[in-house]
Amino acid sequence: MENREIAAIFEEISNLMKITQEDPKWSFKAAAYDRARRSLEGFHERAEDLARDPQRKLTEIPGVGEDLAGRKSGCFRRSWGLNPSRISKRP
Repeated sequence: MENREIAAIFEEISNLMKITQEDPKWSFKAAAYDRARRSLEGFHERAEDLARDPQRKLTEIPGVGEDLAGRKSGCFRRSWGLNPSRISKRP
């Protein structure tokens, strides 16, 4: 998966958080996804390759913190398996 595709997914997640506001920390989490999206769009290396390398971490990407990297590295290994039931209930 190319960085621009991942960035588009991060943008969608951020937008969903802004719309639903389900989590008490939604604004901080949405901002984190926005930061990661901007970083990925200009990152010189494929984030998927970085995530698959056991010697490296997604936190090497500027704007990607430990929390986001920890949750998303598994998604890269599973071919980015988003939870469709979570997305389908959105307006």
